[in-house]
Amino acid sequence: ETGHGILFALGGMPTPEGMTAAWRGFHESASDCVAMISALHFESFVDHVLSATSGDLYVENEMNRIGELSPTRQIRNASNALKLSDVEGLDSPATELTGGQVHALGQPLTGAIFDIGVEFFMDGLVAAGLVTRAYARDVRAAARDDRLGQLDRRPCIEAFHDDPAGFRDALGDARDLVGLRLAETWRRIEPDGFTYPILARTFMRVDREMSGDANRQAIRNCFEWREIDPD
Repeated sequence: ETGHGILFALGGMPTPEGMTAAWRGFHESASDCVAMISALHFESFVDHVLSATSGDLYVENEMNRIGELSPTRQIRNASNALKLSDVEGLDSPATELTGGQVHALGQPLTGAIFDIGVEFFMDGLVAAGLVTRAYARDVRAAARDDRLGQLDRRPCIEAFHDDPAGFRDALGDARDLVGLRLAETWRRIEPDGFTYPILARTFMRVDREMSGDANRQAIRNCFEWREIDPD
């Protein structure tokens, strides 16, 4: 709920005629992202997540399970494979959406942001020499092709057990990279007539201002895989 409050403080509410279904989905996504990023500021939580996953963030864990109801059930999963074509209601009048539809609309966007975070994390691991560029490439390809279950995770597991502090630093850096870009993106968003492509373009523009073109293609790939076209 803190995420909703942040967005209301930054951008307020759209006018009745300017309200879109995408805006409502975006609000739900942003609140989930705030929960996920905020939790990563607790060292004990970070240590638990990394220990439980051996550094593989795509493994189901408390970071990507939003609103855990039990050890095996949660309200939403940030590490999801949903695309816009998998959810209903984006073209519907915003006031006619059910609560379930609104939350579902946020899932592809949350998934894109989660994937961008993993991209930053993998880049950090490669830069620190903890995993090879080839392994990072294999992880990205497996995530896109829904083959994570077939991925040989031994390089990641062995690297984590050799240097857990390096993984902790890489995750903290990824958290801050995503968090800063989201905060500045949300500050620039206008509520009226909001669309997901507007958010994607704004996020990419903010990243370019902060990092040049280093992350441009990776971020674009994450949005486009979810069928969110920045153009």
